[in-house]
This record gives sequence, structure tokens and C-alpha cells, in this order.
Amino acid sequence: MVQHVLGQLQQQTDPTTDSTLLQRFGINANRHIERYQTLGYPVWSDHQHLQAGPLAGMLSSLRWAQSQTNLEWLLFCPCDMLHLPTHTLYRLQQALRAAPASTRLAAVSTAQGPQPLVCLVCLDVLDALDAALHAGTRRVQDWYASLPMVWATVESDSPDAFANLNHSADYVVGH
Repeated sequence: MVQHVLGQLQQQTDPTTDSTLLQRFGINANRHIERYQTLGYPVWSDHQHLQAGPLAGMLSSLRWAQSQTNLEWLLFCPCDMLHLPTHTLYRLQQALRAAPASTRLAAVSTAQGPQPLVCLVCLDVLDALDAALHAGTRRVQDWYASLPMVWATVESDSPDAFANLNHSADYVVGH
């Protein structure tokens, strides 16, 4: 599944110029690390807050991104969203441009509801996320509520564009 999602992310384009928007990719994983490493992308695990769910993955990913040159924002996408619309990142960027300059995060909202794990996050929120985890925050949307953020509307012709397909049986049904 992760290979399919990486392919979807590589197709993220600006519809006004048809230019590719993402240049670097990496994978946050806590299991099957050797398998992910064979894909040729950097792979990192959660180092602390091991029972903190997606926020722990976001924290370790932000730490990885800080070690990279010329990165200011990081796009998050679960590896089980196989039908991600190709304009998702563009819509997140548009929402950030329209928001106040202090906005540090944009997350996807669809007709089916919020998709908080598909988001564009500024690296300078790393310390705030670390503090929130140490204070016991575990729900992604609870942490978002503490930040200047915006919801970006992403439309799709497919009702399952943001469906989480966690098992191969889900993929057969959702494909």
C-alpha cells in the first residue's frame, strides 16, 4: 500500500502550472522497517511517546524534517489512503496563503468530514507538539485546537478518496 500512496504523492501538482509540488519523501514506521527501507526512501521510527498514536509519528517526522536542508513545511498522509486527489497539497497551500501569516498548519476537510491526518505542517511547531505530548495530549484534533490552523476543503469525485484501507480486504472492496 505504501508504494501506491508514494505514487499518489508524486502526482501532487499545481493545476495552474501542472508542476510537481513535492520533492522529497520519507516514511515514518514502527514495524516492518526493513521492508520500507527497500523502497529507497528515508525511514524513521517514533523515538519516544510510543503509545501516543499519530502525534508521535508527526513528532518524529518533524524531527527528521528539521535535519533536512531547505525544508520549512511537511506534508503528512497516512499510508493507507490509496485514492488521494492529486490537488490535495495544492488546496492545502491555497488555504495557507489565504490564512493569516501566523497559521502553522492546514488540514483537509471534505464533504464527508475532517481528515486531520492529511495535513501540511510548519516545522516550527515541533516544540509545541513535544510539549503537548508531554502534557498528555493524544488526539490530533486536540493538538490542532492549540495552534493557528486552517481547514482546507478538498473535493473529489470519489466518495472514498480519503478512505483508510487498513487491510488487503479493505483494498479489494475500496479499489
